[in-house]
Amino acid sequence: MTAPPHERKYPGWLLKIIEAKRRAFDALSDEEKAAALDAQKERRQRARTRRAQSLSLASQIFKLHDAGYTASEIADRVGRRPWTIIHFAASRGVFISSSALIARRAVTVSRDREDALRRMAADYGKTAAEALDDLLTFSLDDDAAVARRVLRVKRTSNANSEQQGA
Repeated sequence: MTAPPHERKYPGWLLKIIEAKRRAFDALSDEEKAAALDAQKERRQRARTRRAQSLSLASQIFKLHDAGYTASEIADRVGRRPWTIIHFAASRGVFISSSALIARRAVTVSRDREDALRRMAADYGKTAAEALDDLLTFSLDDDAAVARRVLRVKRTSNANSEQQGA
């Protein structure tokens, strides 16, 4: 066992614990010390492997999530259950919906627009995410009628209208 770095300040009680561990380790025979060091290396290697697997899984999940996949689609791709995906993401601060009716799209927003959104959300009395959701809902309701009118976009296909009439 090694001594703690000198540049760090440790409380007295922690120094006593470290010293007791050092004395206990020194009391072991040479074979026991070797076995303890080997076990310690194996534990560290297992921890590194678990951490790497977790990072790889997180990368896969969040890439699929950013691409717009639902929890069940992500679960099928990574070989897990949908609730496992939802809880895994939630433990890392990301909400993934289990609903097939909710999709997520990642968009790039300039800092100026992000600041404007946050100011509007503060005036609106909601979070930036809630304000953005309300803006999208408002502009995309009724087959994006408001957005089409503001952006002067003419309807070129009636595929959606035909599906709604059927």
